[in-house]
Amino acid sequence: MAISCVLPLPKLTLHFPCMKSSRHTIALFSDSFLGEYQTIIRTAVENVAREQDLNFQFIVGRELDSPILNYRIQNSLYEQISAERFSGIIVSAGSLSNYCGAERITSFCREFAPIPICSIGIEIPSIPSIVMHNQSFHQLVEHLAVKHGRKRFAYIGGPKSNHEAQTRRSTFLQTLQSLNIPFDPELEIFGDFLLQNGFDAALKLLARQKPFDALVVANDDMAVGALAALKKRDIRVPEEICITGFDDMSEARFALPKLTTMRQPFEQMGKLAVDLLLRQMKGEPVPMLSKLSPQLVVRQSCGCSGITAAPNTQAAPGTPSKLPPTIAQQVQLEAILLSQINISESTYNGWASRLVEALFEELNENNGAFVLALRHIVVQSGNNPWVMDELQNAVSYLRAHFQRDITRYSGDVDNLWHQARMTLFDMLAAQHMEERLALIRANKILVSRSIDPKPDKSSRKRVLEIIIKELHSIGVHNAVVSTFKDDRCKRLECIVAIRHGIHLKDEPMVYPAEWILPDFMHDHSRHSYIVFSLTNGPERLGILALEAGIADNYYEILAEYMSSNLKLLSLYQSQQQQLRQEAKQRQRAMELQHRQKLESLGVLAGGIAHDFNNMLSAMAGNLDIIHLDLPEDHPSMDPLLECRSVVKHATGLVRQLLAYSGKGKLMVTRVELNQLLQDLEKFLRLAVSKNVALKFSLHSNLPPVEADPAQIQQIFVNLVINALEAIESCRGCDDDKRTITIETDVAGLDAQYFTTTISKEPLQAGSYVIARVRDTGSGIDTSLLEQIFDPFFTTKFTGRGLGLAAVLGIIRGHRGSIRIHSEKGKGTTFEIAFPKLASPSEQPKSITSVPPKKGTGTILIADDEPAVLKAGGRLLKTLGYGVLEVGNGQQAIDMVQEFPNVIHCVILDITMPGTGGIAAMCEIAKINPAIPVVLTSGYSEEQAFNRNADVQPAAFLQKPYNRDSLAKLLQQVFSKEN
Repeated sequence: MAISCVLPLPKLTLHFPCMKSSRHTIALFSDSFLGEYQTIIRTAVENVAREQDLNFQFIVGRELDSPILNYRIQNSLYEQISAERFSGIIVSAGSLSNYCGAERITSFCREFAPIPICSIGIEIPSIPSIVMHNQSFHQLVEHLAVKHGRKRFAYIGGPKSNHEAQTRRSTFLQTLQSLNIPFDPELEIFGDFLLQNGFDAALKLLARQKPFDALVVANDDMAVGALAALKKRDIRVPEEICITGFDDMSEARFALPKLTTMRQPFEQMGKLAVDLLLRQMKGEPVPMLSKLSPQLVVRQSCGCSGITAAPNTQAAPGTPSKLPPTIAQQVQLEAILLSQINISESTYNGWASRLVEALFEELNENNGAFVLALRHIVVQSGNNPWVMDELQNAVSYLRAHFQRDITRYSGDVDNLWHQARMTLFDMLAAQHMEERLALIRANKILVSRSIDPKPDKSSRKRVLEIIIKELHSIGVHNAVVSTFKDDRCKRLECIVAIRHGIHLKDEPMVYPAEWILPDFMHDHSRHSYIVFSLTNGPERLGILALEAGIADNYYEILAEYMSSNLKLLSLYQSQQQQLRQEAKQRQRAMELQHRQKLESLGVLAGGIAHDFNNMLSAMAGNLDIIHLDLPEDHPSMDPLLECRSVVKHATGLVRQLLAYSGKGKLMVTRVELNQLLQDLEKFLRLAVSKNVALKFSLHSNLPPVEADPAQIQQIFVNLVINALEAIESCRGCDDDKRTITIETDVAGLDAQYFTTTISKEPLQAGSYVIARVRDTGSGIDTSLLEQIFDPFFTTKFTGRGLGLAAVLGIIRGHRGSIRIHSEKGKGTTFEIAFPKLASPSEQPKSITSVPPKKGTGTILIADDEPAVLKAGGRLLKTLGYGVLEVGNGQQAIDMVQEFPNVIHCVILDITMPGTGGIAAMCEIAKINPAIPVVLTSGYSEEQAFNRNADVQPAAFLQKPYNRDSLAKLLQQVFSKEN
């Protein structure tokens, strides 16, 4: 091992994860749980973690920047991990960087700073790195050129972006140059370390018809593929073309012929990586670069037998039986086995000494000890096929070693070697059959335990039961299955948790996705978990974390199996959510239908009241005229007075209809706002949903205001309903923060304040009573704030959009103001300011009523109702005015056009067919702006005074009106004009 650039680490303040256990946790990031490269490193790291009493998590993603979409989705697991949850991280950079360059893998590793980190396979600046001394690759080239005399070389390289592949290629070219062997660039081709690439690359090389007698391949997978391509073209290996690989994976050992390659010390890499992490965690200096040298392994694919000739260790002649070995002979033979056979002495607990002792015992006593020792070593390795293959090489070596000296021992020695080989062969065949049966069993489980993809109410429970049963059946004692709780994949919900073989309580637990495991899985016992993403195409479903120890070939199938079950859960949850949404929509539709009925009744009531007001206007006017003409002692005076009383009563009923429709004239009185809200509280609580809190915060000493109580109540009803709808439409609102608050206050407001409000006219600075309605709903988009008070504007899929418009109309009618503050996703506040009612000593003195004065001048009156028109004309005549009567707005315009200097005032009904009163007023202002215009209507005066209109009337006359109210209004109009 070469170590370079030993540097002390900078002093870092490390924040280890706060868990129930104080034990440190290390992680290994890799691209697969099936590859032999990944498996050996993982096993080595896990073994050291067990020895050092460390928690271990094997985080499995895919190659960075992989062209496969599903792989890129699985790599999002790396993005969600919080480095603070680990005490140290080992990154298998060599396997993760097949599709990305050194710069990308460097930035990836640095994302997890400042915790201790180690890179395997790629040198990363300022991060301790363990790499292969790929320059040892020259041994392969020299072996082929010197040992076998090969002169025409071809080369299949790895991905151009892969750092290790680049180093191997440059070493290959430099070695040929040092041997003075020319290299034809046409005999070079690149792959991506996969078997199929090697097969295709070899066929392409042969198609170029450039002869070569040696094929050097950058890894074993591609070499095995190339070997298959040569066989397909009937090219003999190694007689015509010899071939070599790199890594010494199981594919190399079981190929036909067996593959000559370079063996990487994967186990040593894993152990060294953990040692580097532990030293960093203690604050000790560590080497920034550690280089390990691979070992040349010669086999049949280059023309070698694969067995090194045994040294001449023949002992002195002696008796042919019962000859015990000397200690020196035994130690010498053990050392030779350890140097020739790639089985770690520390991992398998003195296998070489046990095997040599058993062999000498067998040769002297013929008791089956040697075969039994072979079996024990295989079982201890977990029936590892790689160990079985190495033991086959050991048997071949021992046979060659003892061949010259076999007559000194008793027993059938040739049969011993045969039994040993057959034992290993039988165990290898049994292992392959067991793996095959496991795959078949797993596939059967997927089919037999699948459930109907159309979920019902019991689907979720059945899916969870199946997951738990399957985990138990394969011997998993600790596992977590979690699904993503939100679209941004920031929170996980643990749906299955098994700890020490016990399924924990069924209540789901939601926790941050960066934790990977919920805290309750971190108890005082040490754990080792394999963690990987569960996906369905481009969809992230969740994660699965389970203890290491099950068969490696089961992980891939288990991942697919769990993903399919989580997809079923997702379908179930989506269906249930859809059913709940449909139920809410039905409820909202019913509520909307009810509201629309009330609105329709309001429109109907307003229309009836308007028409009825016209009739009452004609009746009241004519009754006033009759009353003037009759003497007090006239017999008809009593019936007349009764008729006037009935008209007055009918006028009260019409006003109630107009108040219901929101179009009535204000009926102002002294109002205690707090008392009004307390009276309204019961009704508001009935209107608000149970999952929304309604709160009141009322000022203890609130001054009264002058207002219409019914309309003030209408303000708060509309605003509360508006707030309720905003909360119900807020998808991200927390259930415990769904609140509507009504506040009252008193404050001194300056002129600057009113520049931020909406009012009928600029208000004066002074003391005002404040009312606020706050909600924690979805908020209002800034672009919509200027439109929310416009009539018929709405963001709802249905509705008339009159609620806030009515609120604004009522506030303006009360000489108040309103302003709004809203933040998207945080809520909205409506703030209303009413003028404070003056104290009794400050109130103006009442004015004694005086009889109306006789008027002078000509008045034009326009109304589409003939009875109202005639009654109004008669009342004006009794007041001394000259009268011109027309039936619509256009006739009024024409009359003013004809007599612009004769008409002194115009009275226009607002709602007339064709040209209405407001449009006629605007045209009259163009003809002669000096003529005052009075608008009259059965509705409220808000229609007359439009804040956006360029022309305003001189006054408004509410129907039905009598002679006194008409006289007073005209006196005020003419006094203003004068």
